[in-house]
Amino acid sequence: DVSNFDTSNVMDMSWMFSRMSNLTSLDVSNLDTSKVTNMENMFREMSNLTSLDLSNFDTSKVTNMEFMFYYVSSLSIIYVGNNWNVSNVISSNVMFYKDNNLIGGLGTVYDSNHTDKEYARVDDPANGNPGYFTYKSA
Repeated sequence: DVSNFDTSNVMDMSWMFSRMSNLTSLDVSNLDTSKVTNMENMFREMSNLTSLDLSNFDTSKVTNMEFMFYYVSSLSIIYVGNNWNVSNVISSNVMFYKDNNLIGGLGTVYDSNHTDKEYARVDDPANGNPGYFTYKSA
């Protein structure tokens, strides 16, 4: 239970939940990510996780998202909100890898040709913006 973690001064969340392969659910909705710059490997190899709610995440200062969702093979839905922002991300190598069950909110399916921050956005294929995320208001 991480619901009461005080992360208001955390700048590095790399490897935070990595390899917790027995977890099927994880509530990170109360994490304050407003100062975080590094989310590298944050959810890596959480192979039994089926959904993830990041709708409260403020990623405006994040520069590194490499391997963030690497081999989260059971993950089918990722929710993000208004503060999801990858404009400052410099490193996003293999952000998504073998996330074969992942489907964006409007039907975009995982494609191994798009594994960096390019599809780390709310799914909007009708406007030429396919993505792996589903919008949820925080």
